[in-house]
Amino acid sequence: MPDYRQGNNPANASDSPFYQSWLGLSTDWTCNDWKQWYYALEAVNGQKVAHDTWLAEWDRQSYWSYNKSWCSYGADFNAFIKDRQLDISSIVADIFVVGERVLSTTIDSLGNTITVLIDSLGNIITKTVDQTGKVISTTLTAANNTLKTISWVAPLALTAAVALALSIAFSVAKQKTGTA
Repeated sequence: MPDYRQGNNPANASDSPFYQSWLGLSTDWTCNDWKQWYYALEAVNGQKVAHDTWLAEWDRQSYWSYNKSWCSYGADFNAFIKDRQLDISSIVADIFVVGERVLSTTIDSLGNTITVLIDSLGNIITKTVDQTGKVISTTLTAANNTLKTISWVAPLALTAAVALALSIAFSVAKQKTGTA
């Protein structure tokens, strides 16, 4: 957490920014501190005064200060200054932020597409496995039914075959012995 000295707390509208000292050897306000201070100014003094006061203090920073050089490159801060019509951005920062949004949207869309493809592939595999399982289940059920049928037909067929074989053997034996 930044070391806010007396009179430079961004949550207090009556305080003022803490500017970076020579060579940046001090605790400068962050981009979020500047936003917080604007909201505090706006809550106490209204939008017009907040707008004018904020811009005047922002312009007092050194051109080389981190905030003045880099805050507008952050998408959140850039949206804040556009929304509040604080004209401090540069065309380069705007292009950078738009590029970041386009890239982020493209990556999100690509991620969503990959998720849909993986889900679809998963559904195809699940349905294929389910159908294969149903085919195997149907085949095993049919085989089981066949075995059940064979289990009671086989003894009858074997008995009939034995009876026929005995009948044939008895007929042959009768013919050889000459008994009719």
